[in-house]
Order: sequence, then structure tokens, then C-alpha cells
Amino acid sequence: MIEHTNWVLGQFRATTVNQGYTGDSVLNAVADYIWMMGGFFAAWHLRVPVTLALVAVLELSAALIGRDSLTLTTLMLIHPVDAVAEWQQELNPNTP
Repeated sequence: MIEHTNWVLGQFRATTVNQGYTGDSVLNAVADYIWMMGGFFAAWHLRVPVTLALVAVLELSAALIGRDSLTLTTLMLIHPVDAVAEWQQELNPNTP
């Protein structure tokens, strides 16, 4: 629920690849919760090593393909790194 506060949205706009971010659509927010529940139930039924491997693969895939992941977003919110910001912006067609 904190995710949708003005403070968090301001941080997203200021420090992450999501510059100009105005918040999720209702569909996106609902999909986030559905995927979160699916992940919870998958983790509930899978063994710990399988769950950890799956998380690592998904995070690495998101980071390498889309240059955006929970880990990168958290890093940029807590401690922005210029090199990471530049690397993420290389895929943005709206940057000069």
C-alpha cells in the first residue's frame, strides 16, 4: 500500500528509470496483486532451493532484458547509482 503514496511516486520519478511515472493503472495494480499471490502459492508448494533459483532467474532476466527489476528499483530508490541509471536509460528511446 505504501507503493502508491505520493512520497514513493516522487522517489520513482526522481531516482529510477521510471521518470515521469504517474502511478499504475488499475489493471496493472490488480495484475501485480494476482502475480504476487501466484508467486506466494508457487513458493508455498516449491522447495526452498527451487524457489530461490526461480527468483534469481526472474530477477536476472528482468534486469538483463528490460534493465528493470525489483532489485534495481530498490537499489535506485535507496541509493541511486549514476552508472546504473545511465545503463537503464540506454534502452529509453526518449533520451538524447
